[in-house]
Amino acid sequence: CTAVDDWGHVFSSADPSAGRAARWVKQSVDRHPIYGVACATPMLCVAVDKLGAALSSTNPTAGRQARWVSSPAEPGAYSTAPSCPSSSLCLLANSFGQIVTSSNPAGPSAQWAAKDIDGNPFKGTGSPLSAVSCPSITLCVAVDADGNTLTSTDPKDGFFASWQTKNVLGH
Repeated sequence: CTAVDDWGHVFSSADPSAGRAARWVKQSVDRHPIYGVACATPMLCVAVDKLGAALSSTNPTAGRQARWVSSPAEPGAYSTAPSCPSSSLCLLANSFGQIVTSSNPAGPSAQWAAKDIDGNPFKGTGSPLSAVSCPSITLCVAVDADGNTLTSTDPKDGFFASWQTKNVLGH
């Protein structure tokens, strides 16, 4: 189990269900707040920091020996949490109305591609995306600040994925 905080720390535990007896290891991995983490497998976790960097680890359960690598994913954008349905697909939803995708999030120089799916709120169109959740590589759902859901059944296609918008609040 892995968690993050606003001080750039990652907390990991191999026995989180042990309650008060659980052993948590704190590791400082970034100088900026970390807003979310997703673990596709016990061998891959991806987190996102305040400045839009993706932090990945292929040994997140190694405690203080865990190695976290930073790569620019969405410079200048704000994202709250990644979603990684597999070790070969991670997505971020950001404040620019974009989905940012990587098919190799733990690579030595992870490549992230941004796609506008909800306009650009800084240019007067669309809304910031609040979150994305992907239960599989064939389904991702993002939500925006206006109550819209944005759904893709081909998120693995990255920049070429198609996204459908539906207003669930009815306004």
